[in-house]
Amino acid sequence: MAFLSSTDKQSSQNTVAEQEASFAPVIRTLEGDLKNITGGQNKEDAFEPSRASVNPFSTGTGGQAQPKQALPKNETPHPFSITPPVTQTSPTFSPPQAPVLENGLTSLLPSGALLSDRPVTRHTPAWMLYSIAIAVVCVVLGGGVWYFFFNQEKSASEPVVPVDVIEKSSETNTNLPPKQAPFSLDNPNYLSFNTETVSSLDIRKTLSETAERIKTADIDVPVEFFVTDQNNNPLAFSRFAFLLDLNLDADLLALTQETFSLYVYNDDGRVRFGLALRFKTMEAATDLLTKTETDMPYALRALILEPGVTVAKKSMFRSASYNRFAVRFSNIDVNQNISLDYALDNNRLFLGTSKNTLRVLLDTYAR
Repeated sequence: MAFLSSTDKQSSQNTVAEQEASFAPVIRTLEGDLKNITGGQNKEDAFEPSRASVNPFSTGTGGQAQPKQALPKNETPHPFSITPPVTQTSPTFSPPQAPVLENGLTSLLPSGALLSDRPVTRHTPAWMLYSIAIAVVCVVLGGGVWYFFFNQEKSASEPVVPVDVIEKSSETNTNLPPKQAPFSLDNPNYLSFNTETVSSLDIRKTLSETAERIKTADIDVPVEFFVTDQNNNPLAFSRFAFLLDLNLDADLLALTQETFSLYVYNDDGRVRFGLALRFKTMEAATDLLTKTETDMPYALRALILEPGVTVAKKSMFRSASYNRFAVRFSNIDVNQNISLDYALDNNRLFLGTSKNTLRVLLDTYAR
């Protein structure tokens, strides 16, 4: 191993002394910086060291120091003159500023937003819409069930008639002339038969049709008829009795005069018939009636038009009175209000197939 000479040792010691002198720390105080700033030095120059120091580790040519790199603005210089690397920072997001209007006020909308005159709608949650729809359906169904089960019976018993229909019907009734009766109520009407061809069934059919017309017209007073032949000649009662098969006593028929009246009366919806006859002699007629009255209901059964009515050949009569008239009657069918009632007064015989029929005939005669 070769030994260094004294000259080489000295030069190496000088080099180490210079390197130590270059690493001597530089102490700076805030007081010196403030004085430099007050004296008008540049802010960047205030942080420069009072003397230039050479970095022994610099790689410049001939040991020269590299020119100082400028620090960014507002950057504090490193106390050891080491410039930190410049970091790339991403631009920060700043919210859009609200524009200033022409009147000097600040707009409530940010710049670039659309202004609309329609209010902002708030959407109702779906569950709330479903709940409302279900509630409405339940109410409608409940109302329908209540109306069907509780109002149907009332509607059926009390049908609702539109107001316009009621007004029209009332106007029609007031404007129409009174309904004309099919028969005269004050004067006798006429029933004509062809005595050469007519039968008892034909006469009963004509009487039934006449009774139906009276009932349909709602006539509640006795209607009087004169019976005539095909030539409009009055028909004698004995002839009429023969054609209708009225099996009265022959002696009694011989005492009756030719003229007679046939009455049709609507007795509370049931049409009944009556007769008004005249006798030639009252005493003889009274005796014959007393003797043959038990046979009269069966003899006059052709005047009863209701089917299925059974009339006994012999009937029991009882006495009664109506106003000033003495009445004899015999019940034939109580359920259908059928009886034979008669009364005698001043050579007249009034006869009816119900109690009310005889009474209205007596009232008409007494007027």
